[in-house]
Amino acid sequence: MEPFLSRAVEDIGAFVSKRLTVQTGGSSMILSKKIRKGVGLVVAALLLGQAGLATAAPAAEPLPPDVSVVELAKPAVVQVRAGATATFRFSDRAWPVAVGGTASGFIVNADGAVVTSSRIIELLQKDEGAIRNALAERFFNEVQKQVGHRLTETERLGVAENTTLIEEVKLYKQVVLSDGQAVDFDIKWTGSPPPEALTTSTPVYSSRPVPHIQRPVTGEGVENLGEGVSPVITEPVTVKEPLQTPEPIIPLSANKEFDPVQELAVLTISINNLPALPLMAADKDDVGQRATVIGYAGNADATALLAPTNLMNVTVTSGNVTATKSGKMKADYGPLLDIESTIGPAGAGGPVITDKGEIIGIAGRTARAIGVYPVINTQAVLAALGKSGLSNASEPSEATRIYASALDMFSQGYMTKTIGILEDLLKLCPHHGPAKALMAEARQRKEAGDDNIYWPDMALYGGITLALIAAGGGYLGLRYRKLGPAAFPALSRSIGAWGAKKRSDRGPEGDGSAAEPAPPPPSVVGQTASLRQTAKAESRPVIEFILGPLTGRRMIIPREGLLVGRDPATCQVVLDDPFISKQHLFVGPDPLDKTAIIVTDKGSTNGTFLESPDGERLVGTRTLQKGDQVYLGQRNAFVLRFE
Repeated sequence: MEPFLSRAVEDIGAFVSKRLTVQTGGSSMILSKKIRKGVGLVVAALLLGQAGLATAAPAAEPLPPDVSVVELAKPAVVQVRAGATATFRFSDRAWPVAVGGTASGFIVNADGAVVTSSRIIELLQKDEGAIRNALAERFFNEVQKQVGHRLTETERLGVAENTTLIEEVKLYKQVVLSDGQAVDFDIKWTGSPPPEALTTSTPVYSSRPVPHIQRPVTGEGVENLGEGVSPVITEPVTVKEPLQTPEPIIPLSANKEFDPVQELAVLTISINNLPALPLMAADKDDVGQRATVIGYAGNADATALLAPTNLMNVTVTSGNVTATKSGKMKADYGPLLDIESTIGPAGAGGPVITDKGEIIGIAGRTARAIGVYPVINTQAVLAALGKSGLSNASEPSEATRIYASALDMFSQGYMTKTIGILEDLLKLCPHHGPAKALMAEARQRKEAGDDNIYWPDMALYGGITLALIAAGGGYLGLRYRKLGPAAFPALSRSIGAWGAKKRSDRGPEGDGSAAEPAPPPPSVVGQTASLRQTAKAESRPVIEFILGPLTGRRMIIPREGLLVGRDPATCQVVLDDPFISKQHLFVGPDPLDKTAIIVTDKGSTNGTFLESPDGERLVGTRTLQKGDQVYLGQRNAFVLRFE
């Protein structure tokens, strides 16, 4: 034992010993020195052990090896909402418009530092007049879509004269945390991306008819109908409405320099104790590795600012890390890497995690080619943080360590232990969305009786209880000897009855004639093999998700099996995916052979497939072997393991 720990135990032992002094009337009787010291040391050691389990262990021990870094990174992925909105009144109706958009971001330390794409922050760097002009231009574009042609200067003037602003300009500078809570951010530093890489506004058109117009038009096609009333068109027109904004493709020439730091922005929010993970430097060995990008789905359009914030699930997208085929790094930020993956524009700014469990950077926003995005290396992220006076977490934050412990307990089936850990986590970090979801799932499984006993806690609490019982028994025994039987009539009667029974068992003469010999224990000959076989620990079946929102999660298959689907009321494993049926499949022990694991499709709409999403569609029940992969539709899958 370390010297400081030995002294601490002895000090607590002395304190407890003083509390074990027996007070009698006006005098006191001190317990035996050996009893006082022994009981005090036991209680002190147990209490310090409990404190060590609660505080020292998480900070000193590595993360549980079976917990996926992808799962730990999800709570640190946020949505960044940056832009402005306003509402105009024209043609007897309200026209809400927005400029800016959304992107993903990544929390890089527990004190609220967030990195994201600088392109989403660019509008907020402009003055109020420029933002108002951008909103007005967006409004004119919406009117042009309604009338089906570009407005002439006269028509624009007529629209402007008959338009009023009914809702003032509202700026959005928000980070949406994993539980849906929106928090205002401050810009600590932002880069200046090259203008040629900005998102193009050229629309892709489709045609649709508009209703017949009732009022005539005078002059050059515009009639002033008074304040707040729009000009109208005399004839039915075909309106061309943009379907989507095309993804910008910015090829790099062989000598084109790429400055990844300019692609970054550093934000801060006023919340502490957040989940965070350290980043790892990218190198050439990362080329060819499989990697995962975590971010929010969507096209990052500014219209997202017009909708209220809500709780959204991050998407997990797989791809391959490749060396950039053209261009060169402007400064020494490591290798110039790309990732081949189907990342949506709103997913830019999310972390890129290799299969080695290393976060090597964040996904860039501007595609180099179809399905090819730049990886903004960790080296560039650290340089941007340095410019803002901030730093990356040197080790997983406390919130991340606690969440890792909860995931580890959950995967082993300790629901009560998991709930206790998550309660502590949510006191530390109230906006931890995945922790809230895991808490609900753990409570459902506990209510269903799927809960294992966590014996280390039972041993600890049992030891403390026994120590206190021993202290109380010693205290009571010494008082009994000091004050005599008269002070404890109930205890005296119990002792007398026990002594009478012992004398009765020995017989009337005290020679033991009435005592019957105990029967010999049953023979155990021939049972050795079966006892050893029973005592041998059997391997436990586990499913590990390899695709979809639960990627990296491991779950022990209980005796009753697991029902997987979208309905949280009936399923033990819940997948929040519209392509998953309410009750999609069952996986569990075979009723006729408890050592075998079967999977049964529950009549799902999008099907269950074996080994690949293009493989054999499961009809009915099939016995699984170790390593078999089961796909639920096209976007979710797990593999069967034994541990």
